[in-house]
Amino acid sequence: MDKQIAKKNYLVPKIIGIILGTILIVGLYFYLFQNQQTFEVDSKKVRIEKVKEGVFEDILLIKAQIFSDNSNFINALENGSILKKYIKNGAMVQKGDLICELNNPTVQLNYMQQENGIIENINQLRNLILSHKTNQLNFEKENLTAQHDYTLANQEHQLNRELLDKEILPQTIFNTSKEKLDFQMQRKNLIHQSSIREAQASNQQINQIQQTIHQLEKSLAILKQNKQNFIIRATQSGMISNFDFQIGQYVQAGQILAQISNPDEYKIKIELEEYLLEKVKIGMKGFIEINNENLPIELYQIFPEVKKGVATCYAKFIQNPSKNLSLGQSFTIKILLSPNKKSILIPKGDFSKTTLGNWIYVLNKDRNIQKRSIQIGNENHLYYEVISGLQVGESVITSDYESFKKYKNLKLKP
Repeated sequence: MDKQIAKKNYLVPKIIGIILGTILIVGLYFYLFQNQQTFEVDSKKVRIEKVKEGVFEDILLIKAQIFSDNSNFINALENGSILKKYIKNGAMVQKGDLICELNNPTVQLNYMQQENGIIENINQLRNLILSHKTNQLNFEKENLTAQHDYTLANQEHQLNRELLDKEILPQTIFNTSKEKLDFQMQRKNLIHQSSIREAQASNQQINQIQQTIHQLEKSLAILKQNKQNFIIRATQSGMISNFDFQIGQYVQAGQILAQISNPDEYKIKIELEEYLLEKVKIGMKGFIEINNENLPIELYQIFPEVKKGVATCYAKFIQNPSKNLSLGQSFTIKILLSPNKKSILIPKGDFSKTTLGNWIYVLNKDRNIQKRSIQIGNENHLYYEVISGLQVGESVITSDYESFKKYKNLKLKP
């Protein structure tokens, strides 16, 4: 029996091929049409700038604030309320000048009672020392009396010996003087030994008492110093600020009452956004422009810690500023990142938001505009540095491209 051979169906592959081809042709058409299509742009709605050659300043423009480089905070050392104010905010003071006086009756009464108690203890201890010294003096008197009595007894005994040898004095009287001499010797030695022991013990006790008095006197000095804590004085000469407290206002120990700053010594506080931190280094120069005068500055301290996207650094004036600056005054400073150089420049604009600096619209002589690839280097607050892709004298659109960024060609409306 013959085997039937099935016919192959070539229709399906042909249909698929036709469909894919049609899609490819249509896509290519739209792609070419879109890229070849010319979009008309109103010349009044775009900004056209000339490419030029000039000096490129590689700088950062940053807000900064003037602070004193020599300032002290004045803190309350005791709890209390403001009793008196001797100066006003913004006044110039000398070191030691009265600023204000605090009042805390409970603490001040306690200090007074402690002071009286310490003074009373010191007086009692001094009286005790006086008593020991009086006892020492009495022992010395007894010692002298015993020495004197012994001397008299010895003289009498020696005289009696001579009289006995001449057989003028009876033996019994001589023996009596000998007994008297022996008694006075023993008495003298006993009193002398007792006085030595008493003096040693007394001196030891006096030394201990004097040490106690010394400690009490130190405590008394600290207590008197604590009493002075209610009197607030200037810790240095300068201008006082942040002294905004009112009479009767309560403050706590450790609370800042005021700040004293030397108005002739300045430092510049700069707050950098985090992405700029890697661009700055200690020793970089810059300047502040004040009343058409450029005051040179130098970075001397950079803190790498970032808080809320901001890092802090400090700069100083290279020379003392000739003009009086106000503490807290804000300025815009220029920091020089690298030396100035001659470059091809285009003004900054919103076009870079769309192109990221990779291409730009260039205007030719017949007012037609085409996309062109470019390469941009550094930038400052005014210009982009052009590395390649543009020539001096060419015109470019630097405004926003969002409404026509998909077109390769543009044409300016009159």
